[in-house]
Amino acid sequence: MGLIDELNSLKKKYRLAATRQPAKRQLTWLRSFPDLLRLDAGGAQDPAVALHLLLDEGRQLLGR
Repeated sequence: MGLIDELNSLKKKYRLAATRQPAKRQLTWLRSFPDLLRLDAGGAQDPAVALHLLLDEGRQLLGR
């Protein structure tokens, strides 16, 4: 492995670590909200079901 390959490998390694750390902090922060309604944006959840969940939650908050 040449010097350039080694440098590229190190860049890739540290770039990945630099994005993981803020994501972990964000998840930790979000866990501090016990009543948080979480929807998996990348999941297979039906958009219509997600919309109904949000509407139901909004109605509960408004007392309707």
